[in-house]
Amino acid sequence: MSETHDRQPGDLFLDRYLPEADQATREEAREALRQYVLHLIAIGDRILSRRQTAADSTDSDGRPTISASPDL
Repeated sequence: MSETHDRQPGDLFLDRYLPEADQATREEAREALRQYVLHLIAIGDRILSRRQTAADSTDSDGRPTISASPDL
């Protein structure tokens, strides 16, 4: 049970794809994996930001392009 507490982020991937790598190679691969995941998160954030900006667009007078419901 204590073996699971000693695990670090990325160990599941490293065990699967680099099962016989030495410690230095594992750490190098762990950092590359970390950079890759951070890059994917940045791409996702950019996509969400652009979608939100498109949803908040205004017409030429600065009013929202989607009018409010008359019930509000």
